[in-house]
Amino acid sequence: MLEEYCTAAAGAQGATLDELAHRIRSALQISRQDRCNALHRDLDAGDALIEAQRRISTGWKKWLGKNCFISVRTAMLYMRLARHREEIEAEIERAGELSLRAAIRLIATPTAPKPAKKPVPDLLTAWRATPDAEKLALSLAFRSMTSIPLCRPAGAVILRGVSSSYAPE
Repeated sequence: MLEEYCTAAAGAQGATLDELAHRIRSALQISRQDRCNALHRDLDAGDALIEAQRRISTGWKKWLGKNCFISVRTAMLYMRLARHREEIEAEIERAGELSLRAAIRLIATPTAPKPAKKPVPDLLTAWRATPDAEKLALSLAFRSMTSIPLCRPAGAVILRGVSSSYAPE
């Protein structure tokens, strides 16, 4: 394979543009076939994994790690793909090619749509839309919950955190 690549690269310098275009089209076609073949191999691996799991009553995960050198999660993915072989192969026939990621999306179970969130109103807009009576009730409730006066009485002076009143002369 490496020799073919090096020979092709060396021959590319003296090739005409038509020859280069032909070589590019051929390489892309082979690449597409290899990707499609890879998905078919993944489906075949899934079939074999399903059969192995059927034959092994206990200790399948241990057998898997010891003999196949793949994780349980990957094995489960291949098995899931194999169970949906007809659907995947139908999509390959329709589209011409299919990546592993696209096959996974194809067989994914649709999730329930999330309920739409009510938009949170802008605080200032919400305050302006509030009736005056409710604003007064809210400010009185806030005042009763805190010991901080909402506004200083006329003539009040705050010195070092202590409030005192004085009468201006």
